[in-house]
Amino acid sequence: MNQNRSCMGAEMVQNKNILRRIIKAEKQKEPVFVWLAGDQTPHLEQNFWFIFLNQEALFYPGPAVISKKFGLPVFFQKIEKTGRGKYKTTFELLFENPNLFSEAEIIRTYIEHMEKVIQEKPEYYLWSHRRWKHKRPDGIELAG
Repeated sequence: MNQNRSCMGAEMVQNKNILRRIIKAEKQKEPVFVWLAGDQTPHLEQNFWFIFLNQEALFYPGPAVISKKFGLPVFFQKIEKTGRGKYKTTFELLFENPNLFSEAEIIRTYIEHMEKVIQEKPEYYLWSHRRWKHKRPDGIELAG
C-alpha cells in the first residue's frame, strides 16, 4: 500500500512524525500537501466525539489541528469508482483559512461531506473501519 501511495513522489510519514516533517518542509521551502486518512477509527484517548451516521463516533482532531497550526487550507477528497479498477478523485475546498473556524467546525464539515458520500454509495464505504468500536466515556461531551 505504501508503494502505491508513494509512487508519484508522495512521502509516507507516521502520525507521530507529521508535525516534525511539516516544519522541516516549511524551513526548506518545500511545497506541503498533507493528506490524512480521516475515516479510520482513532484511539480512545483522542476525545473528539461527534454524531456520525446517527451514532456517536470518535474522530481524529489531527486534520483540524494541523490545518490551523500551519494555516493550511482544508480539502475534502471524494473518490468515485468509474469502472473495474478505475477511480476518479476530486478535491473540494472546505476551508481556505481554517484559523477563522474552530477545530470542531472543521471536523463537523468533513463529517457532513463524508456522510453525503456514504449515503450516495454505501456499498463503497469500508465498513470494517468500525467507527463505532468505542463508546463515549462519561464526562466527555460531544464536540459538534
